Amino acid sequence: MPKYYCDYCDKWIQETRKQHILTEIHKKSKENYYEQFDNKPASGVTEWEYTKSHEEKILEKYLQEKMWKNIYKHFQVGNQDKKQS
Repeated sequence: MPKYYCDYCDKWIQETRKQHILTEIHKKSKENYYEQFDNKPASGVTEWEYTKSHEEKILEKYLQEKMWKNIYKHFQVGNQDKKQS
């Protein structure tokens, strides 16, 4: 029987894949794996600092979009002037 490697448990499994997936060890390992990607603030960062940095990112994205819209509008106006000539 071929061995199966479980990324969550980080080991080779000789039993069938379906049996392994039903074990408590695998379920806990899988849960721990996905917890590391949770969007919680880092332990050294306060909630206020986390929120502030998130809001700053939103503002930066908004300003970039507004800047690109103005640049696009500028080129549209430039093209219309050429068509009228």
